Amino acid sequence: MLIRFGLVFLLTFVSANSAFAAGTKHKLPEAKTLDGPISLLGIELGQALSLPACPLDTSYGVTSLVRDYDIHQTCWYAYGKSSVPSYGAVDIHFDYANKPSFLQFGYINVSMRAGLVDKIDVFTNGVRDQDVVYTQLVSKFGKPQVYSKTEQANLMGAKFDVIIAEWHRKDGANVTLFGTLDKFTNGSISASSAAAEEEERARAAAH
Repeated sequence: MLIRFGLVFLLTFVSANSAFAAGTKHKLPEAKTLDGPISLLGIELGQALSLPACPLDTSYGVTSLVRDYDIHQTCWYAYGKSSVPSYGAVDIHFDYANKPSFLQFGYINVSMRAGLVDKIDVFTNGVRDQDVVYTQLVSKFGKPQVYSKTEQANLMGAKFDVIIAEWHRKDGANVTLFGTLDKFTNGSISASSAAAEEEERARAAAH
């Protein structure tokens, strides 16, 4: 739980305050606005989750999620919940042997609103995988409406080109790729409904 909320905070912080988001992006006029469903790794915005619950370990009288290597299909997990909650956070875990190599963890985070997927957060391995991730997103969604690739340096002087890209849908939903977050080894892909985007803007403005 601490990992989830810490990384979601970092994603919000970067999108609102980082130099990555300030003055480095430009619009691609030839890019078309998204039209149609938005999904990441098989999870679609605006739809209910129709997945089995992840297997649980009840050893020693304590109920907890099994180890990652004991998960053999895509499934959902929410601490203390026996059914998918209508509101709040849900983790989506993947078959350990076949999960995407760019996933930093063995799962992704989903936020629910009124029983439907409202936001999807995928945390990646940062600049190491950003080109592969970007290529896959372009293949799925076409050219982004907003794009930047800027050189960033860490405290040791190592320099990396960092990608930020945004795909927008007419109703206000969007997909965003951050090649890196707080560290060059952390990156993210997020898909947000229009309502989730509005909430995030309000939260950023409050800070």
